[in-house]
Amino acid sequence: MRSIIHAEDLKKELTSRRIKYLFHATTVETSITFLRYGHLFTRGHCENEGYPQLPQWNDEADKKHGIWNDLLLTFHDSHQAQARPNVNGPILFCINSEKLFNHIKENKISVSLTLKQSSTWKENDTDSDRWRNSVAGLFPHEKTTEIALSNLEMGLPLELVDRIIIDNHPGSETFASQVQSIAENCVKGHDLHAGIAIRNSCQAKCKCKDMAYLESKHLEEKYEIGGWSDKYGKIA
Repeated sequence: MRSIIHAEDLKKELTSRRIKYLFHATTVETSITFLRYGHLFTRGHCENEGYPQLPQWNDEADKKHGIWNDLLLTFHDSHQAQARPNVNGPILFCINSEKLFNHIKENKISVSLTLKQSSTWKENDTDSDRWRNSVAGLFPHEKTTEIALSNLEMGLPLELVDRIIIDNHPGSETFASQVQSIAENCVKGHDLHAGIAIRNSCQAKCKCKDMAYLESKHLEEKYEIGGWSDKYGKIA
């Protein structure tokens, strides 16, 4: 059984390190679902409600490992930190950590910390191989750690998000501006005060400008609308 972390302990650790944001990156299709319905949902919730989301290669593993109904957050923007496109998708939700922990407390959301990224878990890993039992020793290993939020009835409301960043597509000059326009249209009527910005600068060595890298990592499909194409059309 996984260990549940005291949310206040994690909040204090983030505050002491002046970490203002936590991050969730995903695909265009799944992002449109989040924006249309006003929440960041778990993959299990989207499946149960029939909401459009892009199938992921590790979906079956997530179900087996008991995290299908969790929302996973990271401590960093991996595009910036690792100079490459985010493997989870080109839309990054920047979640205000103070607002988040207030929401966690008010809604009795459970918080867990992985020892390593869930996508690297193996079948024979034990719970102690997968989960931290406290915040002790988290730093400087936060780049390989994820925060798993469970007991989420309706996901996280968009009001917790301070900023949404859209990555460019190296093969399309219009991709980011089209997605930005769709995103701004989707959030009308929702309590979202976040800016929806295009990522205009990153490291000179960043592989996000390399189409061959994008294709070799099977990322290109994550830049497509998919289930929302009837409403918004394909992105050029």
